Amino acid sequence: MFETHASWQYDFPSPFKDPGMQHWVAVTMAVQMPCYLLVSRTAAAGAGAEELSGSPRTTLVADEQMLRHLLQSIRPALLLTLHVLLPGRGEGRWGVWRTERVREVWQPADAERRQGTKLVLKLWDGLTWYDPNREAVVEGHVADRQRLARFVAVD
Repeated sequence: MFETHASWQYDFPSPFKDPGMQHWVAVTMAVQMPCYLLVSRTAAAGAGAEELSGSPRTTLVADEQMLRHLLQSIRPALLLTLHVLLPGRGEGRWGVWRTERVREVWQPADAERRQGTKLVLKLWDGLTWYDPNREAVVEGHVADRQRLARFVAVD
């Protein structure tokens, strides 16, 4: 979860401000846990399903439930990239973050969900499957996983 100060709010010029949006110059992560940078395009007025004419927008996402919601609510053609930010753990590693680009996001299988898995990520190398909630590499193809999103190379 992120927190911020009222004094960190930025009064963005109104012609560029989406209704209901607030702008902040800084946020703080209260707990050192994985989070996500989701880059998508906004839908341009009248744009077809495959048109990528809207401007890019980067969203900092604090948890898997919100990420799942965003991936299900944004048209696939508008999804550009996803990165998972992983905190360092253990002696000498606190504050040392690692970033991994994500190729696919999967809904976990029933057995994985019972073990506490919320999402399974296939990293950009195409070989590594990762459970960000448990911060662990997991088995590859599992029968009843369902793909939520796939990201392709962008120029």
